[in-house]
Amino acid sequence: MPIIMLKQGTETVRVQAKPFEKEDELQQYVAGHPESLPVDEIEDGLQLLVLSREFPVGTGQIDVFAVDGNGVPYVIETKLYKNSDKRHVVAQVLDYGAALWNDYTDFDAFHRDLDASVQKWSGEGLDQRVSDFFGFDGADLGRFYEQMRECLSEGALRFLVLMDHITDALKVLIRYLNAKSEFSLYGVELEYYRHEELEIMVPRLYGAEVRKEAASISNRRNWNEKTFFAEVAERLAPEHREAVRRLYEFSRDSADEIGWGKGTQRGGFSPKWTRLYPKSLYTAYVDGDLELHFHWLGDCPRFHEGLAEASKALNHDLPENYEKRHVNVPADGWAGQVQEFISAIGALVSSDGQG
Repeated sequence: MPIIMLKQGTETVRVQAKPFEKEDELQQYVAGHPESLPVDEIEDGLQLLVLSREFPVGTGQIDVFAVDGNGVPYVIETKLYKNSDKRHVVAQVLDYGAALWNDYTDFDAFHRDLDASVQKWSGEGLDQRVSDFFGFDGADLGRFYEQMRECLSEGALRFLVLMDHITDALKVLIRYLNAKSEFSLYGVELEYYRHEELEIMVPRLYGAEVRKEAASISNRRNWNEKTFFAEVAERLAPEHREAVRRLYEFSRDSADEIGWGKGTQRGGFSPKWTRLYPKSLYTAYVDGDLELHFHWLGDCPRFHEGLAEASKALNHDLPENYEKRHVNVPADGWAGQVQEFISAIGALVSSDGQG
C-alpha cells in the first residue's frame, strides 16, 4: 500500500513500499531501532532494550533477544514473507523459548552466557547496558534480575514474530495461541518506505487485542506472610516447614524490611538489613529452596565474606565461582542446620559497620 507525502507548496509524492531484500537487513533494523516495535500497545509505557543478536540456545540462535524494564524477556524472530519457511516461524520461536526455559534453570549460568553475548555484540557488559538504558541503581537492578529469573523459571516469555507481511492465517493463529495458552505471542508487520534521504517505517502489532492476566508481569501474584505459609503447608514436609518458619521469624524480627516475590508459582521472602546494605542476603522460597545472594554482595566485603562463613553451617558445598553467583540450596541441604545458619546471620548483622 503506498503512502502519500506532501510538503507545503509542493506537489504530492506517492511512495511505494520497499521490500527488505534479506532477513539480515530486517534484523539489523530492529536491533538498531527497537523503538519501532509498538510494544506500548501491549502495556503502556513499555520500552524494549535489545541485548543481543543471534543469542545461542540449545536449538539454534535467537535472531534478536530483548528485555523490557520489568525484566520480561522477548524472543524476536524475523522472517520475510517471500521465504518458503515462513509458516514455521511460530514453531521456531516457541522452540527457542522452550530451550531457554529448560536449559537455564540455573539463572547464574544464564546471566553469564547472556553477559558474554551482550559484550560480544555491544562491547559493554549486561549490568551496565541495563542500568544505563533504564536508569537503574543497584537496588533497581537487583529487582530487575529477580523478575527476569521468575520469568525464565515460569516460562513467562514474550515472543515477537516480525515480518514484512503477515498473512490472515498467521494473524488467526497468533490470536488463538494468546487466548488459549499461558505465554504471549505477538506479530509485528513492518512496512518500509524510502523517499530521498527519508526512511519511513509503519509497524502494525497483532495479538495485543487478546488480553491475559498471565501475560503481564504487572498482574503477577502478590505474596505475603499468609499466602506464603499457606503454600508452604501444602508443599513441604513438616521438618522443612518448621525450618522455613524459624528462618522467617528470625528474618522478620531482625531485618529492617522483608521483600516478597511476585512469581505466580514460586513466592519467596527476602530480608534486607537496609541500615547496613540495600540488598538482601538470601531468599527462602515456598518450595523450600534457600538462595544465597553472593552475586549482589560483591561491593560489600563484610556481607559477602560473612555470608560465606554462615553458609559453612549448611549441609551444602558451595560451587566453584560461588562469589559471583546466586547459590541455590535445597531444603534437605539447610533445614537441619537452620539454627546454626540463623546464629551466623545474626552475628553478621548485629554490628553497625558496613564493609
